[in-house]
Amino acid sequence: MTGALFIFKNAVNDSIALFGKDLTAVDASAGAVTLYFNSQDASGVDVNSVALAVTAGKENDVVQLIGEIARSERTVLFDDEVAGNDFPSADITGITSITLNGIPAGGVFAQQNVINVSTASRTLTDAEAGSLIVIDADGCAITMPESDAAAVGQVYDFVVGTSQTSTNVITVTLGGSDVYKGALHIVSAGGDDTFASDGSDTIVTLNATTKGGLEGGSFRLTFGEAGKVYITGTVLGSGTVATMFS
Repeated sequence: MTGALFIFKNAVNDSIALFGKDLTAVDASAGAVTLYFNSQDASGVDVNSVALAVTAGKENDVVQLIGEIARSERTVLFDDEVAGNDFPSADITGITSITLNGIPAGGVFAQQNVINVSTASRTLTDAEAGSLIVIDADGCAITMPESDAAAVGQVYDFVVGTSQTSTNVITVTLGGSDVYKGALHIVSAGGDDTFASDGSDTIVTLNATTKGGLEGGSFRLTFGEAGKVYITGTVLGSGTVATMFS
């Protein structure tokens, strides 16, 4: 979910925890903010967490700060081993606990979650954000979750794992009233080109020839704003290329 790298140093039990690109939730309660990271125990429950002590009445401010940090590319240290502490906000007064009982399920130092799609259709969910979706079907209709306010910041990576043949196509259809923003570059023996969405497009179609449905193409969808999905990437085609947006 995130782009930031979090480092926590806890004086209470002399522990150090490092998390990269895998913050999944932040919870606020009286005098505390808890960060949950993308890890799983045997039952599939997120169990890696860091509890921060915060100034009473400043819990929401700290949650907002964590959200801003999470969407950056910064490395941020939370250190209560040094004199006077070293935190990104004066409203954070200490690290209460670091719980490390899970197996990392994503992040800079772990494998990205991979979803292999070999069926004719697949509807993705918010819970699958951050995954690499490998499209291994010759002909596949992907439906995205809606980029609503709660989903802003979610990212989905795609790879064409099986070349499309004949009249078969891959379609990636947005949810709700979302529209594509951005462009895809296509590489072809018939000539390279870049095609941009006109700002109202809701479907990307990759076919066997002109629209980039050959194995090895990849692209990313980012829920940058409510109602807007930003697309980047390079796909592979043949022949005279054409726009894949509609």
